[in-house]
Amino acid sequence: MKHSLSNALFKTRFRILSGLERIKSVLGVGSYLEHEILEKLEELLITADIGVGTTRKIISNLESSIRNIDKNNFQAILHVLERELLKVFKKNDQREILSQHECNGHLRVILAVGVNGVGKTTSIAKIAHRYKKQGKDVLIVATDTFRAAANEQMGILAARSNLELVKSQYGADPASVLYDGIISAGKTKKDVVLVDTAGRLHTKTNLMEEIKKMNRVICKNIQTSDIEVLLMIDSTAGHNAVYQARTFSENLGATGIMLTKLDGTAKGGIVVAIEDELGIPVKLVGTGEKVDDIEDFVPADFVKAILYE
Repeated sequence: MKHSLSNALFKTRFRILSGLERIKSVLGVGSYLEHEILEKLEELLITADIGVGTTRKIISNLESSIRNIDKNNFQAILHVLERELLKVFKKNDQREILSQHECNGHLRVILAVGVNGVGKTTSIAKIAHRYKKQGKDVLIVATDTFRAAANEQMGILAARSNLELVKSQYGADPASVLYDGIISAGKTKKDVVLVDTAGRLHTKTNLMEEIKKMNRVICKNIQTSDIEVLLMIDSTAGHNAVYQARTFSENLGATGIMLTKLDGTAKGGIVVAIEDELGIPVKLVGTGEKVDDIEDFVPADFVKAILYE
């Protein structure tokens, strides 16, 4: 059974709702009511890993909003919090993956990047499976040529969804494998190419240079408007994910983010911090382990899923 966003955010929602219960406990008690509410809101936002900087902005905006509502009305407080969270996401309104548009004869390329262990390979398989169900002709290019059994893993996942795969032998030059894949995709008139890259530490300069080379290969053969650099972020990494995302974006110009393992964390608020601090739109979320457990990221649905039971 496919996991929904609401189910995936159960742990995050439980943590936030626990904090909201503490806010209920101070309603209508004493002259410092407004101050206490703001303090507890700040505490719960930081606990959900929304981050200190982003939390302070939200709390600052909430100060004037809370003055104008009935502070004994819990639902009114929840509504102004929901409104302020949504404001963060309104900065980024381009959330559709390029290759979800009609292709019009253009080859679209999604280059998936990220650190080791974030779930790139399984996420690539999910995205490819999704596009195939939409009727698109998809090719996966496996350029993770230095990780033991990487080709085998991608091969198994591709076979499960009957997806076409281009790969090479262990130790091959990733950029050469990518070039062969793009040429093959052009000749066979594929709609979408999904590139599975090797995991790399965001602090390793030589690995970053390798993926820049791969990006140049794509840019020489594909129109810039048809390229998506999709940064895979592990939701369980917490605020360290913001640092990873910043480094990758500075080096590669990430155009979007997919959050993986959202069902395994109580710190789903990292989505808010990433959008506020980096301005990179979250486009997709992984909501479970099955091939269909992937959803478009819709800010309104996300905010409702973490605030309401």
